[in-house]
Amino acid sequence: MQKNKYKQLANKERESISRGLAQKKSIREIARGIGRSASTVAREIKRNSGTTGYRAFTASQRAKTAAGSRKKQDSETGTITEICIGEAKRRMVSK
Repeated sequence: MQKNKYKQLANKERESISRGLAQKKSIREIARGIGRSASTVAREIKRNSGTTGYRAFTASQRAKTAAGSRKKQDSETGTITEICIGEAKRRMVSK
């Protein structure tokens, strides 16, 4: 069985979502137009709508910020793991 590979929305797709909403298209119509599932489009709109509604540029900035914070957490976790492994090795050697 082949695993799905998830891809982030491109700026063009975010722009299409923004234009679709401005044209009063349904989420399903927008999703069909960009080749994504309706749930992906709905989640994107929900996550990245501000006080003035959904804006492609703002959504892109928010997505980049969120991705950066996830990467930072992963690298911090890796560092903590490395410290713990190093400490465990030191304890085993000193026994």
